[in-house]
Amino acid sequence: MVLIRSISAEIIKVRRSGLIWLATLGTLIVNSIFAILALYYPDIFIDSSQYPNVWYSWITFHYQGILGLLLPMYLVIICALSINLENRNETWRLLYVQPVPKYLLYLAKLFTVTWIFIMSHLFFLLLLAAAPAILQVFWDKPTFHYKDLPIGLLISYFIRTILSSFGIIGLVFFISFFSRSFIFPLACGILGFVLASVLLDASGYPAWFPFAYPALNLSLKDQLFMDEKLWMINLYSVLYYLFFLAGGIYFSERDTLRTR
Repeated sequence: MVLIRSISAEIIKVRRSGLIWLATLGTLIVNSIFAILALYYPDIFIDSSQYPNVWYSWITFHYQGILGLLLPMYLVIICALSINLENRNETWRLLYVQPVPKYLLYLAKLFTVTWIFIMSHLFFLLLLAAAPAILQVFWDKPTFHYKDLPIGLLISYFIRTILSSFGIIGLVFFISFFSRSFIFPLACGILGFVLASVLLDASGYPAWFPFAYPALNLSLKDQLFMDEKLWMINLYSVLYYLFFLAGGIYFSERDTLRTR
């Protein structure tokens, strides 16, 4: 019950800070950019030779655009901003003298960031599915029929994207929480993205590096959960999340810097 109350308090806090609205606005801007590109350059996502159903091209077009760079950087930013709220207002001393275990504060903030990401990605999917209905007012091809919408593929991408992002969230949130800095987590995120790009080009399958997991989810298979490697990298991502969650619990209980 204490954890649930702490999460509820965190959600109210980030709502007042504008983080939720920033996440929503960012998602809306990304989807709008994809829609504008598709409106003026429909050939960039139409691949009838590989996908007879235009929905498959449309969905893949969106995920190719976010999984490599936009999604990892988005995760880094929301993790850093969620902690920077307390740093900017200098409220750590007040939080740490409350009759609540310190580790619950860590868990509440981590779960809140995770919840914001899941909700914003669900919003991304809703906009992805709704955009063709608006676009078809301005073009006559390709033709989208909602009866052909591959719900299974959408659910698969949604689950795989969430799972593959857990490793990044756990790592970057841990760094953000204990560094008490906004710039340092961003620098780590940029370094992580660069290293992921290099490792993907060099080895093609850096299963140990969490920043590569979203891109690996796209490159390994674009259908449903049928590939053993997909299961493994998403399992690794969840394990990274749990590892840094456990580390955050341990170190937050021993964190004395914030009360000085």
